[in-house]
Amino acid sequence: MGRERRLIRVFFNTYYEDVAENVLNELKSLGYEMKLTNSRVVPELYYVEMEVGAENLDQAVEKVQRLLEEARDRYSGRLFGVKVYGVDASSS
Repeated sequence: MGRERRLIRVFFNTYYEDVAENVLNELKSLGYEMKLTNSRVVPELYYVEMEVGAENLDQAVEKVQRLLEEARDRYSGRLFGVKVYGVDASSS
């Protein structure tokens, strides 16, 4: 039997380090294991991979999407290019 591995991949852009730090802290507060990568080519691009474990992937994606939509509204014009999607990377 394979290992269940469900991931949420998040991309966002900001030119403001304080906004990026706040968004990352909000994502951490959801309690998922997180891996952050900054683009070496475009330093304003942030990529976060979150492992959701046994939680329902669609519900977890909705939760993250809602958090980022609220952040985008709160940081009007300073947070953009937000993309969130789920990946079922389970092996058999």
